[in-house]
Amino acid sequence: MKRFLLAIVIVALFAAPVFAIDFGVNLTRELAGFQRDFYGASIRSVGEGFIGFDLMVVTPSLTSYVDPVENITYFANHLEEVEYAELLPFILVSLKLKPLALYAGLAPMIDLTYLPDENGDKQFDVQLYSPYMYRAKVGAQLNLLFLGAYVEAGTIVDLTFKSAFENYHVTAGAVLNF
Repeated sequence: MKRFLLAIVIVALFAAPVFAIDFGVNLTRELAGFQRDFYGASIRSVGEGFIGFDLMVVTPSLTSYVDPVENITYFANHLEEVEYAELLPFILVSLKLKPLALYAGLAPMIDLTYLPDENGDKQFDVQLYSPYMYRAKVGAQLNLLFLGAYVEAGTIVDLTFKSAFENYHVTAGAVLNF
């Protein structure tokens, strides 16, 4: 397994300059709706062309601590307790203003669950949250050398865009640029 992961890292390091991929982590805070914190990781390509992508995996906080540092520490020590994550494959439209990139994107919400069944065995399930609801976001990413930082504002929208401000959130993240 270690060799397989090492091979993936080596391939990613060689492929990243060709595709200008960023690897990063983020913290999302809902300001309306359930008002939860989400932690996540992303693979993204922002600012190298007009069209980009952002593949995010986020999971809600495992605790109700107010302090984000305590939440991150608890989360890192209890990863095996994660039972739900959300996969967000964003398609981005971006505007490159070196070293800043402005972008907007839309993604379907894909639910990943890892829950015990009636026998106590953990079962992995993947399903589309809704064919009518999407996550939308706008953001800015500042790239300096091999590091980047970004902030985003987002919401959940339906096909009529009527529910745009019932649930909104802000995201802050850091990336390594390749």
